[in-house]
Amino acid sequence: MTSMLESNNTFCHINHLPAEILREIFVLGLSDNTSSKRTRTVSFVCRYWRLLALEECRLWLEISIELRLSDAPCWSGTDCQAAPVIQSAELERAALWLSRSKGAPLILSISLDRVPEYVHQYVKDLVSPHYHRCKRLELILDRSDTVENARIWLPLPDSTFDHLDELYIVTGLTERDRLDLGPPLTLRRLHISTWAAMSFHPGLRLTDEVLMDRSNFETVSGVLKHCRDVKKINIQSYWWFDPLPALSLPTLEELTLHLHPSRHSIIRNAPNLRYLDCRGLSATLWELRELDKSTRSDILRVFSGLEVLVIQDPDFHASGHAACFESLRVMRTHRLNDDVIRLLASSSSVPLPFPALQLLVIHWGASVWYRNGYQPLFELLWARPTLNLIFDFCNGPPPELDCLGNRAQFVENLWEMSTEELLTRFLC
Repeated sequence: MTSMLESNNTFCHINHLPAEILREIFVLGLSDNTSSKRTRTVSFVCRYWRLLALEECRLWLEISIELRLSDAPCWSGTDCQAAPVIQSAELERAALWLSRSKGAPLILSISLDRVPEYVHQYVKDLVSPHYHRCKRLELILDRSDTVENARIWLPLPDSTFDHLDELYIVTGLTERDRLDLGPPLTLRRLHISTWAAMSFHPGLRLTDEVLMDRSNFETVSGVLKHCRDVKKINIQSYWWFDPLPALSLPTLEELTLHLHPSRHSIIRNAPNLRYLDCRGLSATLWELRELDKSTRSDILRVFSGLEVLVIQDPDFHASGHAACFESLRVMRTHRLNDDVIRLLASSSSVPLPFPALQLLVIHWGASVWYRNGYQPLFELLWARPTLNLIFDFCNGPPPELDCLGNRAQFVENLWEMSTEELLTRFLC
């Protein structure tokens, strides 16, 4: 029976393809999902496919190690000086995948949740010999972890990350704790989520995207010093009152900020900004009058070049400065208030508010309806012939807007769509 099954596999038409073609099919087929389950499925089809899969290092590049306190039976003993034996299928699988990936660049994710210190050290000893071929490294430590465990991993060792271009660091800790990132890395993407104060090598270079959340002032200001070549910054931190250092962000195109007093110094030093998502934007506009003439002029110049504006304020007021957004093409907002409706519909105003606006994206959730009915929307679109309205109603589009045709469209899961997708779908 076994020989008959093997004979069927041998004569299967797809197995007549050259081995290199079959391997490319495996890689392309798993390119969107290289989870261990999917990869094992390919290697279990038949003996021939298994041999090809084991030879193809690109199938084993994404390695994830996730250990929790609930996995305690995987290691014996509680005293690290007793050299406990660690027996974990997760670690055995990771070691196997590391060997199968050969010398190819790695995507390595490590998530440790309240595990003992010796487990941290064991995992580090397993993966650190492969640091030199890491393309992306994710280090996720539990929020209740100790600074001693974090310091097993940080600072990163010198002269080992030749291919690293994406780094994700997530830890708990407090503002009293201090961490050092380590060597002078060149990173395309950096994501830091920790309240600990982090220090950075003067030679750190960031080139594409930076995301910081739950980060204190010292960490944020330290990262921003290295953002001269960055195109996208997302700061999800909260209040601090210390002034930021002198910044230069000439290549920055996209900026997302939570409400905090330092927003003026970041915005004014990004002359080529095209996308702005700033909580507290109404306050930013109101405070312009209190700034010195040079700072106010710099910020208004940045506003004039914006193409996408995301409004998250419950009540947005911009009547005094709406005409300054002369290049704005897309406005995204969670809700429309009466002031914004009247402002946008005032086509007779000179100068025209938001004169280049083409797409108004409204994120209405659940059964929230515009409280004054839909007549204001009719008036808005009539006043602006080039404006299109995109909205998200979880209960489906209201029939009152059917008469507007393609100028008012319903899109499910609108908030999940990127601005690039919206532009491509509705303006190009």
